[in-house]
Amino acid sequence: LESRTSERGMSARRSGGSAGGSIGMAARKGGEQGVAGEKAAGSMVGSETGGVGVAPLRGVAKWRAHAVGAQAIVTWYVFNGATVILNRFVFLPDFGFQFPLTLTFMHLLTGFALSALFIRFVLTDARMLPLRASTYSRERLVFALLFAGNIILGNVALKFIPVSFMQTVKASTPFFVTLFSWLLFGVRFTTRTLLALVPVVLGIVLASASELSFDMRGFVAVTAACFVQALQIVYASRLLNESEPSRDAELAESEKKGDIEANGAAADKSSSTSSSAQKPEPINTKKLDVFNTMLLVAPPALVALVPMIVLSEIAGIWAWATSRATSWHFFVLIASCTIAFLLNLSTFWLLKVVSGVTYSVAGNFKVVVVIVVSVLIFRNPVSIRSALGCAITIAGCFIYASIKQRTVTDSAS
Repeated sequence: LESRTSERGMSARRSGGSAGGSIGMAARKGGEQGVAGEKAAGSMVGSETGGVGVAPLRGVAKWRAHAVGAQAIVTWYVFNGATVILNRFVFLPDFGFQFPLTLTFMHLLTGFALSALFIRFVLTDARMLPLRASTYSRERLVFALLFAGNIILGNVALKFIPVSFMQTVKASTPFFVTLFSWLLFGVRFTTRTLLALVPVVLGIVLASASELSFDMRGFVAVTAACFVQALQIVYASRLLNESEPSRDAELAESEKKGDIEANGAAADKSSSTSSSAQKPEPINTKKLDVFNTMLLVAPPALVALVPMIVLSEIAGIWAWATSRATSWHFFVLIASCTIAFLLNLSTFWLLKVVSGVTYSVAGNFKVVVVIVVSVLIFRNPVSIRSALGCAITIAGCFIYASIKQRTVTDSAS
């Protein structure tokens, strides 16, 4: 009896211990599952809370970037339109300043001085371009003269034709860029690109044939300005490729911007040795901003303008200044020079905050805005066929820019 009782007690203890161990293990597993569940729930709540907090912040940042870009585009439109319209205003008979070479000289001199001050006191992280004879290679010197020639011919054209007609003809620049790229460098273009230029040319022909304020002198000047600007763009691409191997995308970027405006600063100066004195200053022209670009092109352009002004305009300027000019006239001329510099400043800002595609599209819309505003201000007569030709030209420019961007994207891919 005692042995059976002890065996029963031992079996009971064993069963009770095993049951207690099972209960303990189950409790531990339940606790672990509870902790895991709490962690999972916490991670889910945290991710949902983070998503709710980050998404609006990203949305706000995106809309803020769009707002800054839109503000930069509007500012660029205002100063671009103001520059062209004010230049046209000073050439009107009521104002009487019939000296495009002198106006160009004033713009370049003001732009040079204000650009140097802006780099010195505002763009503290940028280096000023070294201004010495070794800075100018043949390509840089040619580019500087083309830059000045484009401005001169544009001002001469504004002396004889309305802003709307000038802007329409200037929209044909992509055609001449394509032509010179093929003639000078053998660049091949796709069939779609060439077909996109057809409406550009046809629109110019239609607008010119039906322009009510047509003047042959102004038409020749603006057509020559298109030639010079196209060569300027091609040489800008040449300058961009001085430091690195050529790329197709660089020509397209240069064509969209129409100059060598890019973000950054000038490269370090080379050591002044006897051999370097005979070679052009090593400058990374890919990093020239609009202000250093002005420092590059202004000195040779100003030197070239001085004898032309002395031979052709100095006597007329003296007669105008002594007979008609008042403080109001000088104020308008100073405002024209200042706004021209502010146009460079707005271009610098725009290139900082938008992409090249946005810049190109905004440039095409800018032509439309300037044409409409100039017609409203000067009320020059516009025929239906001339307006239709202008619309066809601008539409062709949009198509051309779209195809060029698609081609560059495909090449990069």
